[in-house]
Amino acid sequence: YSAVIDYPINAGGRPLHSWPAFIVLTFELAILGAALAAFFGFILLNGLPRLRHPVFNAPDFDLASKSRFFICIRSSDRRFDAQAAERSLRESQPVRVMRVER
Repeated sequence: YSAVIDYPINAGGRPLHSWPAFIVLTFELAILGAALAAFFGFILLNGLPRLRHPVFNAPDFDLASKSRFFICIRSSDRRFDAQAAERSLRESQPVRVMRVER
């Protein structure tokens, strides 16, 4: 719009609204739109960012990024056995094993 109506420049008698001049811009905007759609689709479909998770309420969770690490086992599987998982974790002599309720 600005190259044709607002500030037309007659360079060499070429037409003002020539479609080959806008092919590169159209292609680049299509690539940008596809990349942004893929990025935001990825974020939304994965449920990110999840700012409130029950694990964040565990005591000493903030130490997971400083001096310790944190293992979270989800119990959504119907074959999950909480006692067996806790027993297996306690065999490795951890600092703490705890359950976090939803």
